[in-house]
Amino acid sequence: MLLSKARLAALAAALVTSSGVLLTVFVSAVGVPTPLPSVLVQLQTPSSTFHLNPKPLKGLRVMYGVLTCAAYNEKLEAQLDTWAARPRAQGLFLAVAGRGFPPERQVAGSVVAVDCDDSPRGNSCKEASLVLEAARRNASWLVIIGDDNYVDTVQVEASLRSKVATDPIGMGLIGCGQGLPRYGPLVARNGGLCGGGGEILSGAAVQRLAAAGRDALLREYGDETQCDMSTSGALLRRGIPLTSFPGRLNGMPIYKKDQIKGEIRAHGVTFHYVAPKLMRWLHAAIARPVDEERLRALEAEAFEGNCVRFFGHVWEMQRRRECQLQ
Repeated sequence: MLLSKARLAALAAALVTSSGVLLTVFVSAVGVPTPLPSVLVQLQTPSSTFHLNPKPLKGLRVMYGVLTCAAYNEKLEAQLDTWAARPRAQGLFLAVAGRGFPPERQVAGSVVAVDCDDSPRGNSCKEASLVLEAARRNASWLVIIGDDNYVDTVQVEASLRSKVATDPIGMGLIGCGQGLPRYGPLVARNGGLCGGGGEILSGAAVQRLAAAGRDALLREYGDETQCDMSTSGALLRRGIPLTSFPGRLNGMPIYKKDQIKGEIRAHGVTFHYVAPKLMRWLHAAIARPVDEERLRALEAEAFEGNCVRFFGHVWEMQRRRECQLQ
């Protein structure tokens, strides 16, 4: 039975009131998530202590969390069209933007604006919001990335099947922040997670981070622009170990086509600084959802010769020129 728009709106309001979490509301007469109304999403995580479900979760629930902002819609759309489509359909994807993110680009449960600044000063607030929502959804694992990361979700999940989600742990590329006192003594001494390649947190680690509730975690994370350092410090302060992820994470840009193809053959798990056209070619090359003719067309759009096409960062110009000269 199809519901009227008025009835749908009333249902949405009731769900929000009863759950206290707007992220999970889906309102559609045809089964398609509808854009959120013009309202700022609040992650109203209870302040009471979180507990892991004592019964093992059925299946592997890997949630993918993306930090984004209003200026990077094209990048996010490329993710939603490619690797993020499957976890999004499963309720295991969330892109978080800050205040001012256009309501028409929000989709309940998967693309939301939270009460964080939408500049780099809001990065840690957004990352804490992802942690809180992963705890609420009782995810087995949380993979935190940016809107310019490509993720081979098949490789991620294959790597995680040998790990125990109820063991508190943070995984990724290790060493960022080492020797830098500004990120705290534990990160300075041990090194933290390098977020460019992705941060992978077990469900137990997520629950420990969220245990004191939303307000406490947001205060702890603060307004540090380097959100991977905020998460690293928070994990280390709780005695949660950081270790290398058992898969190939790429945190630095790769400019040469032959090197990118080499990473694909080596089963690279994440790629960073990926432009939208490169995102679509990577997905076609890895997941093979298209025929060879379309794959060649996407490759021509993504590369010029053996070099990735320039996509906007001034600091990349020199690297790209060097690639073209080689």
